[in-house]
Amino acid sequence: MLSDLTEVPFIKLGDFKLEFEYEFLSPELQEVARKELRESPEIQKQSIARLQELLKGSVNIKKSVKLT
Repeated sequence: MLSDLTEVPFIKLGDFKLEFEYEFLSPELQEVARKELRESPEIQKQSIARLQELLKGSVNIKKSVKLT
């Protein structure tokens, strides 16, 4: 797993439960992500940094949210 979570996070919508799994992608899926979704480690880092900037500027975010 990519994290130290002991329980899988989920969203419950009525009777439906959507679970989020954290696993490494196979090389084939990594290539699909790179080609079709323009997803790469470099873009991930840039996107996370940009999201953190936006969240720091938001007055509606609870103070308990820790941005690293």
